[in-house]
Amino acid sequence: MPLLSLMLLGPVSSASSKGPGPFFSGLFILIGGWVLVRTWNDYLKRRRNMEVPVFNLLWVSGLATFFIVVGIWGVFR
Repeated sequence: MPLLSLMLLGPVSSASSKGPGPFFSGLFILIGGWVLVRTWNDYLKRRRNMEVPVFNLLWVSGLATFFIVVGIWGVFR
């Protein structure tokens, strides 16, 4: 049972005090950038057809920017 609970926590290497490491830093930058570009691209294409609240767009953009900042922080750390 304790082994299963440890497996659910995910990779413990990302929890070190030295940051997420080069692989996860690059992954965070790529995922954050992809989500940011994809969100704004879809919004600008369909803003007349869909009534998407701007708060939702800003929330997703903020989260994607946070991933990018964490990735950059991990690269330079």
